[in-house]
Amino acid sequence: MAKALSTQIRYAKGALRKTLGVAAAGIVAAVFLSAALVMLTVALFLWLASRSDPLTAALVLGAAFGVLAGIAAIVGLLLKNSPVRIGREPPAQAATAWLEPSVFAAGVQAAHAVGGRKATSVIAAALAAYWVVRGRYTRK
Repeated sequence: MAKALSTQIRYAKGALRKTLGVAAAGIVAAVFLSAALVMLTVALFLWLASRSDPLTAALVLGAAFGVLAGIAAIVGLLLKNSPVRIGREPPAQAATAWLEPSVFAAGVQAAHAVGGRKATSVIAAALAAYWVVRGRYTRK
C-alpha cells in the first residue's frame, strides 16, 4: 500500500513539474507575442496613416481588432459549452508489475534459455518481462 502511494505521489510530482514548465514557457511566449503584436500594430498604424489620415487608420485598426475580439468571444463560448474530457488514470500497476515474482521468474528463465550471462541474455530477459507485463496489464 505504501509503495503504491509513493508511486502515485512521484507521478503527481512529475506531472506537476511538467505542467509548471509548460505554463512558464506559455507565459514567456505570451509576453513576447504581445510585444510583437504591439510593434506590428504601431507599424501598421504608421503605414495606414501615411496612406490616409490618422483618424482613418485608427478606425481601420479598431474595426479589425473588434472583429478579432468577436471571433475570440465566439470561440470562447463554443469551448465553454463543450463537454469536459477526462484524462486517463496514471498506470499504478504497470510501474511496479515487473517486480511480481512470476514476471521476474519468467525473465530469469528467458535469460537462462538464451544462454548464460551474455549481454544478449539480459536484453532478452528484459524484452520477455516487458512482453509478459504488457500482455497482462494492458488487456481489459
